[in-house]
Amino acid sequence: MNDEVVECLPPGTPAPEAIESAIWFPNANGFASADETGMGRITGVLALAGDKLWFMSWNDSEHHFDMQHVISFLPAMKVEVQRAGLASMLVVQSSNRAFDSFELMNGGRLGSDPGATQKLCDRLQAIRAKNPQPDN
Repeated sequence: MNDEVVECLPPGTPAPEAIESAIWFPNANGFASADETGMGRITGVLALAGDKLWFMSWNDSEHHFDMQHVISFLPAMKVEVQRAGLASMLVVQSSNRAFDSFELMNGGRLGSDPGATQKLCDRLQAIRAKNPQPDN
């Protein structure tokens, strides 16, 4: 899967530090609004490469990933983990106030992977701390 993910990234993008199976909830601020946005959800992979999160879904008929969404997390207003029972979501509020939520899935795709979600959030926070953004 890693090779297919790298192929989907634009030329010159650094190699991914993390690639996770995930479900993307567009415009959702965590669990509370995940089913209320009317945007549904998309299953795919979330990759951390450079200063962006790249979400892509598998195109079964063409046997490659299609880029669905890119988030620059350095200028984001908020990057956090929200929890509901045993499940967790990575929630990013971009500088334009838009929300994106990602539920990272365990290897068997049977459910949420809170450990991987927290680990990715901690990595994003560490990168953000090393690259402070000017206040707008």
